Amino acid sequence: MREGTTGQGKVGGRGISLLTRGWMVFLLMPLFCLGGIGAPALQSLVTGGVDDEHRGRMQGLLSSMASLVSIVGPLAISTVYFASSDVFPGRVWVLGAACHLLCLPVALAGLQAAGVQALDRRSG
Repeated sequence: MREGTTGQGKVGGRGISLLTRGWMVFLLMPLFCLGGIGAPALQSLVTGGVDDEHRGRMQGLLSSMASLVSIVGPLAISTVYFASSDVFPGRVWVLGAACHLLCLPVALAGLQAAGVQALDRRSG
């Protein structure tokens, strides 16, 4: 949830997959830095769509998911990297961008539903 919650993470990840020299990574670092800004904003949007009684549960759920991803993610990505590094070392970055694209419709639908729910609460 930390990196890539915004479009900058997807663009940066896809860009890194195509690099041919190590020093070129530094050119894409600003995109990853901007991508880190999106996590708190997204968390604020998600918790804003929840009523006051359940806001703590939502924060806990988001923190638990971030912890789980920080455990499972490196194991999965390192396995993919070592399995494919001889063929295409950038495959892990392409896989990360593909995961973002698969999650995008779900996230947009959830944000849209949360926005409608928040508007209903304000008008009522």
